[in-house]
Amino acid sequence: MEIPTDSNLIVGLERADDAGVYKISEDLALVQTIDFFTPIVDDLYWFGQITAANVLQNKLEGKLEWLSPAEVKGKMETADDAFAILDVRDLKEVQEKRIPRSIWIPSEELEKRLGELDRDKELAVHCYSGVRSYKACLKLKHRGFNKVQNVDGGLLCWCYDLERKDGGE
Repeated sequence: MEIPTDSNLIVGLERADDAGVYKISEDLALVQTIDFFTPIVDDLYWFGQITAANVLQNKLEGKLEWLSPAEVKGKMETADDAFAILDVRDLKEVQEKRIPRSIWIPSEELEKRLGELDRDKELAVHCYSGVRSYKACLKLKHRGFNKVQNVDGGLLCWCYDLERKDGGE
């Protein structure tokens, strides 16, 4: 598979029964289907590698903005109401622990709950590792949210206080 290196964004999409790699424009319109396949065990491994490579390429080219956990923590302490943290993890994950004052909308519900988000706020989007939040950032950008940033490494890299299920910190 040949992946173009022009200024368009490269994304990998994975569904239950198939997967694909696509080239999309900066306004997130489909430009070209690069590869589309029904995965088998080996393909799933390579698809994960392709997705990771595309995320890295898009990150290095500045296609999306990224925040480190330290930057998010700093904004939490200093920013006014113009900053919010969006958690796109599943219910079970959120029940175990979450970043204080974060807004929770599971990634699979994001499209239908966009009205709950303020387009004028700066949004730091996170999940467990950064992959679901990366996809959520693409979706939000496509829907007109211009101040969207992915939290680098998600909760895996978050070393600050978390709200726990038992109510403790």
